[in-house]
Amino acid sequence: MKKIAKIGFLMILLAFVVTACATSGINTPLPQTLSIEQPTPGTPKEIADYIGVWEGVWSSESDGYYHENVLPVTIVIEKIKSSRVIAIYSWGNWSPYIKEGWKRMTGEIKNNTITLKDSFGAITIEIASDLKR
Repeated sequence: MKKIAKIGFLMILLAFVVTACATSGINTPLPQTLSIEQPTPGTPKEIADYIGVWEGVWSSESDGYYHENVLPVTIVIEKIKSSRVIAIYSWGNWSPYIKEGWKRMTGEIKNNTITLKDSFGAITIEIASDLKR
């Protein structure tokens, strides 16, 4: 089943917005094994819908310049338990600025929004109301 999300990412110097699609076929590195678990019983449907693989392309706006489709990304929501999330954030190359890679991140769910954080910044994930199943 096709999943679509609008993802916002806040970062120093760059602001990105992406519309992601799990069937877009974007190639980013991922770990050799993924462990996607069904949400715990009682998890609201609005949150359970986030489980799975999300792919898209970041666009960048910086210093008045807009760069479209510059960085392929994949977010894998592996586990949702209560208000906590475990996810993989994977990115492609944006030469010469960013080299491809991936990292496992933890986050929290609040008001039907998932926020993943690390020392680099935050990724906020929310399914657009007109795209909910």
